[in-house]
Amino acid sequence: MSIPDEGYPLAAAVSPRLQVSETTDSTNADLVKAVAAGPEQWPHLSLILTTDQRAGRGRLDRTWTAPPGTALAVSVLVRVDGLPVAARGWVPLVAGAAMTRAVRDQLRGTPHRV
Repeated sequence: MSIPDEGYPLAAAVSPRLQVSETTDSTNADLVKAVAAGPEQWPHLSLILTTDQRAGRGRLDRTWTAPPGTALAVSVLVRVDGLPVAARGWVPLVAGAAMTRAVRDQLRGTPHRV
């Protein structure tokens, strides 16, 4: 499956704000900074994505890179203001399951699999 040059129309149809970065150190750091600077400009489910991430960080402070065109790095803003603190630990698990389903659906009918 190749990464489309023409954009991400399915994501744009769901997300109220989709920002594509040509290259970045970290989509997550970019999103955190942007939301801090203008929270009203970034509604729930806004996202930043790139196909060239140079210094991504994940759980346990692990780092990785995604050289140009080899991966799709995405950070999504999930507003949880109305969710009890005790229930917020489920957010990453639910997001991961949703992403797995979305990728699997896109790969259906190709030789690739999740």
